[in-house]
Parts: sequence; structure tokens; C-alpha cells
Amino acid sequence: MKSPVRTILALAVAAGLAAPTAAFATNGYFGLGYGTKQFGMGGAGVAYPQDALAAATNPAGMAFVGSRVDIGVELFSPKRDASLGNYNHIDSGATLFAVPSMGAVLDQGPLAYGVSIYGNGGMSTRYSTNLFDKSFGPLNAMAHAKFGAPLPNNTGTLGINLSQLLIAPTIAYKVLPETSIGVSPMIAIQAFRAYGLGDFDNSFFSSGPGHVTNQGSDYSYGGGVRVGVQSNLTNWLSVGATWSSKMYMSKLNKYSGLFADGGAFDIPSNFAVGLALKPTPSLVVAFDVQRIMYGQVPAIANPGPSTAELGAFMGGFKAWLLGNGATPPQPKPLPRLLGTSGGMGFGWRDITVYKFGTAYQVNDRLTVRAGFDYTDSPIPNDQLMFNILAPGVIKYTGTLGLTYKPTQNQEINLAYMHTARHSQSGALLNGKMPVQIGMYENALEIGYGWKF
Repeated sequence: MKSPVRTILALAVAAGLAAPTAAFATNGYFGLGYGTKQFGMGGAGVAYPQDALAAATNPAGMAFVGSRVDIGVELFSPKRDASLGNYNHIDSGATLFAVPSMGAVLDQGPLAYGVSIYGNGGMSTRYSTNLFDKSFGPLNAMAHAKFGAPLPNNTGTLGINLSQLLIAPTIAYKVLPETSIGVSPMIAIQAFRAYGLGDFDNSFFSSGPGHVTNQGSDYSYGGGVRVGVQSNLTNWLSVGATWSSKMYMSKLNKYSGLFADGGAFDIPSNFAVGLALKPTPSLVVAFDVQRIMYGQVPAIANPGPSTAELGAFMGGFKAWLLGNGATPPQPKPLPRLLGTSGGMGFGWRDITVYKFGTAYQVNDRLTVRAGFDYTDSPIPNDQLMFNILAPGVIKYTGTLGLTYKPTQNQEINLAYMHTARHSQSGALLNGKMPVQIGMYENALEIGYGWKF
């Protein structure tokens, strides 16, 4: 018994150290799936648990995977690009991330308990050309020359990095031989930093100048709960359902002038239902529907500056600069300052995700998988400006995977993901400032499983 317990503790320490490396952007900013096997099936797994990462999707699934330990690492490569004004198709750097996942479960009859540790989601961009400064910087420079206004505190690059780690200690219990319920108290850790946002680090845009950009990494902590149920109704049909509460996080105080409500950045709730069919002893077909409630988090959901708001401000700013004689009155700040409870955000909306996956057991040693994931973009076309920093517009994702068993108790798992490029376009200032964001992704995950 001591060895599995020590393994669980070691996994928790390792995952905590690895947290800053996690970065996803597939379903908004949530991950596609958790665990190499589920990853290879397009993320479908609410009614089809396969390993010790099952609790990341449905805690009840831990009752059906046996005693085991699983570890994995995903090499994730997002490709992001953006345009603003006259600056077209600027590619983001930071194109390779290592994302670990790990879990362990002990099966003791009707009761199973364990832990799943994984990167929940995130977003990273790093543009070598500061698109905001190129578009708004000349006006700031004119204000500095004429009135001594401070110049933006900008780096030569523009970007953000958000990563989220979840630790899910889990208990699952079989209330009937083929029906289980499960609960996971969730521990959440997230890290964030932003740079190059100096054009918004002033009293015209923010309630907290000095806490908008270039503050290094900040961390917040919190948690919530995930619950689930699974029932194997027949030998060919299983169903499941799961719900995760909103994760209430401590504030990112270094960025209290950027995110709504003084740096609040909670993790939205989500829920899902799924079924798994087994038409033959060798074939499994799984289908999940998930709803992610981005609208619950003001920092994500509050709209960014509207064309009317931005136009009125820019008009007042130019009048201030071009005024002759006595110094004209300064332009009024935007009505919804960054950092306030109703402050500007990214304008994301709730999304529904559809996941489909298949697994075919070729023989006792080899199983192959394929999957597909579809969702609509959470970003409306009138909310693209701030989303240059977070272009989570992916819609179509395909996956392949396999498991090879060198021995009865060991598994080597592989999975590959590709998302089709998707882009969105709009315009600011009555069509005078076009804006576009786009993205596609590739990922390769390798995992190892040990049954004991």
C-alpha cells in the first residue's frame, strides 16, 4: 500500500512544479481531453473511462479502471496570428509547450480512490511586433511631446501567458455493481503574466494604472468541486453525466488594473453528458456533449471596447492633441475602465462542445483510436481587438491514437491532434481599423500506464 501512496504524492509534487508550462487553447482555452487514451478519442470519455485521469472528466469513472498509475506528457504547438490596422499577419512566437498529466487510483471493491493531476487550460501569445503600440503609440507620442504625458511602459513584444493546473483527489463508489457515483474536491492553481499593454496602462483605460502590464508572473489559488455518475446499462451501452462547479480563485493582484473586479479571474463551471456504445467486443464508439460557461467570469465575458466607445475616445484624444491656444480639456476616460467590476474584458460567450471517438482492439496487445471535436468560437466578431492576446477561435479538431501493451500490466500510449486553422475578421473605428485573429494547432502526447 505504501508504494502507490508515495507515487500519488510524488505525482502531486511533480505536477505542481510543472504548472507554469501548461497552455491549451482548443475549446476556448480548455483542453481537448485528459489522459493520452481520451486525447486520442477526440476528448470523449464521460461514459468511457480508460485510465487514472478519468476523474478529470467524470469522477465516477474511477470506479471502473482498476488499480493503476498513468503518466503522460503532451508536446503542444499552437500557431497564432493577428492583424490590426496596417500591420498584417503578425505571427506569435512561443510555439511549443510541454503539458504533463498524471494520476493514480486504488480499487478496493465497490470503493475506489485516487488523484488526477492535469493542466486544465490556458493561453499564450508572444508577438515580436507590438500591434497595439503600432496603432495607438503615435498618438501617445504626440501627447508626450505636447503636454508631457507619460509614454507607455511597453516592451518590444506583446503577449500574455495563462496556465491552469487542477489537482483532483477523488472518491468513487459503486452504488450498484455497474453504477457508480464520484466526487472530486478540486484544487486549482493558475499563473498569469502580460507584457506590451502600456497603451492601456493609464487613467483613460484603467482604474489601476501600474497594475496592467509588465508586472511579471502572478499566481492565484482556489478550488471547487466536480461530481459525476456513470452506469453501464447493458454490456453494450454505458451512460454518464458530470458537473464541475465554478472554481473560485484568489485575485491576480499584480494585474488588478487589467482584469475586471480588481484582478479576479475564476475558472468557469462546465457540465457534460456522454454515452458509449460497444457494438462488437472489439469496438467502442463514444459521444460527449459539453457546455463551458465562460459567461460566468467577468474578466473573460465582459465586452471589450465597442466601436462607439473607442471612436468617441479617439475623437476626444485627437481634439486634445490638435487644440490650439489654451490647453483643451482632456478626453474623457472610457466608460468601462479595466479593473472595475463592470470593466472591459474579452467578450467571450458560453460554448457547447461535441466530442466523438472510437477505439478498436486489434488484438491483445494493440488498440487503435480516432476522434473528432467540434465547437463554435467563443469570440464574437465585434470582440476581436483584445482577443489578439487570446485568439481561442478553434472549431474543428481531429485526433488519432493507439495503445501497445508490452506486458499484461503495462501500456504505452500515443495520441496525435490537429486542429484546422480558423480565423475571424472585423473592424474598429467605423471600419477604419481592420482587425483579424487566427489559429491552428498540432499536438503529440505520449503516456505510460501501469496496472497493479
